[in-house]
Amino acid sequence: MTRAQASEPAGERAPRVVVLTNTPVPYRSPMYAEVLRQHRMELHLVYCTGAYIDKTQDESQQPYAVHYLGGRYLAWDKRFLHADAGIWTLLDGLRPDVLVTTGYVPTYLLAFAWARWHRVRHVAMTDGTLRQEASLTWLHRLLRRWVLRRSAACIGASRGSLQIFEAFGVPPSQCFVAGLCVDNARFAHESDRTTDLLYSSRLVPHKNPVFALQVAERTARLLGRRVSLDVLGEGELLPELQRQAGVLAEWVEVRFLGYRPQAELPRHYGQARLFLFPTSWEPWGLVANEACAAGLPVLIGEAAGSANELVIDGENGCVLPLDADLWASHCARLLTDAALWARCSRRSRELVGGWSFQRAAAGFCAAIDRAMMGRA
Repeated sequence: MTRAQASEPAGERAPRVVVLTNTPVPYRSPMYAEVLRQHRMELHLVYCTGAYIDKTQDESQQPYAVHYLGGRYLAWDKRFLHADAGIWTLLDGLRPDVLVTTGYVPTYLLAFAWARWHRVRHVAMTDGTLRQEASLTWLHRLLRRWVLRRSAACIGASRGSLQIFEAFGVPPSQCFVAGLCVDNARFAHESDRTTDLLYSSRLVPHKNPVFALQVAERTARLLGRRVSLDVLGEGELLPELQRQAGVLAEWVEVRFLGYRPQAELPRHYGQARLFLFPTSWEPWGLVANEACAAGLPVLIGEAAGSANELVIDGENGCVLPLDADLWASHCARLLTDAALWARCSRRSRELVGGWSFQRAAAGFCAAIDRAMMGRA
């Protein structure tokens, strides 16, 4: 029994689970709703800030309780920072049996300290990979080791996440996978595939949208015809991308589609023939799930967490170094070999079937059960 629950009779209610995370996202909220269909628990989601990845997302109708923190919030291309001492008071009121935190920003560390003080079981959850965390400082590593070794269970989004836990000495019996997912059935929309190439991501340096345009131009030269490229997304590189698209207009027809809400994405994926994801830094890359669910062969950068887990080189696409000529040669082959394209398309749909909200929720629930069995 925890100090926070000393006044409540044991065994008379479902476990109360609090998840402290960054922002509502369309690829996690359905998983948490599914958790409540699979497991008897009282679930609370605590967010550092409101929805901004999909601005149309509404959490008010979810079957779990939702709380928003105040404090100071800063976000960059790859990371964010949040600090709000009010998390201590909120947790005092919620009195969870299990606390799940999803990172190591000050608010999360304060919540972890609350759990230690009140002898509440803690679960560490991450979307990151060992490769992504290779550049951590000694202080970052010390914090992770301190938290992970005092957690009752750990949840990762991928095999790369499990490698983090292994590196910090967490026993495999305490580690579980809750993969990142999209609504696969919704993306199984297919129309006339009139667009050769699709790029969907933020237009920022580490996503390499200019590289995608270069691949399109070199593919066109190999094919001896003009190639079409749809670009979904917004960002600082848009003016440069538009300028280069003008220079290459003889070879590439580019449509800049801007930001599109989740409801509109399946139509654009269904019109494309190949998906380009030339990221140089990505913990996973949900756009790969979207593309696979739409039956697209995917060309992906080696740095993406989904590379060789969801996108398998030679099966449903290509995992490649960022060499534009190499990418173009694979694009040209896939665009001209109908049998190869069809095999990759089928395999994409087969592979993405392993990433579902039901399966992710099962991994989350197993971690909560493991935490409830262990010591706080």
